[in-house]
Amino acid sequence: MQLMPLVAPVLGNERVAEATSTLVALAESTPLGVRGFAAVGGALLIVAGARFYKIAVAAPGAILGMLAATHLLAEAEEMTRTIAAIGGAVVGAMITGFVEKLAIRLAGALVGAFFVDALWPLVQTTEMPVWAPAAGALIGLILFPVFWRVALKFITPFLGALCIAYAAGYPHHPLLIGGLTIVGALIQLKAFSGDDDED
Repeated sequence: MQLMPLVAPVLGNERVAEATSTLVALAESTPLGVRGFAAVGGALLIVAGARFYKIAVAAPGAILGMLAATHLLAEAEEMTRTIAAIGGAVVGAMITGFVEKLAIRLAGALVGAFFVDALWPLVQTTEMPVWAPAAGALIGLILFPVFWRVALKFITPFLGALCIAYAAGYPHHPLLIGGLTIVGALIQLKAFSGDDDED
């Protein structure tokens, strides 16, 4: 089934329609094994992507920590290197986790400060006091991580839906992508509703 009759009238743009056709052809020509891997990964993202996100964040730090530990103890015995590799992986994962949380909180502070700066002239005619952006930054610092964890339960199902649609040969099918995204978001909101209380 070709998607061009469905997509082209909606897009109304020949260049975008051509790009869509090219992407469909690429998906259909992708080896079955690769498409199967994409489908499995997409399914995991749909049902538990928000949880796997934490693993994805920690993985680079764990790998770097393990490599650094084994490199520094290259001349040590195998058992010592194994223990060091495990320890390095744990430390690396903890560092990347801390950096990720810090980055999210800093982003929240910036969003809060800019939001107050942009909103103040719309609701007040007086000059904005110095403390207003700081208050917005503090509120963003506290609230943004919560909104981010909730947003992941919508973002990751969408990414998973894209993977499955690509694996199925319909990378631009709106009903397939939208339906899988909604189902995945509902699953994650229901199954992992308690995760929002975790820091």
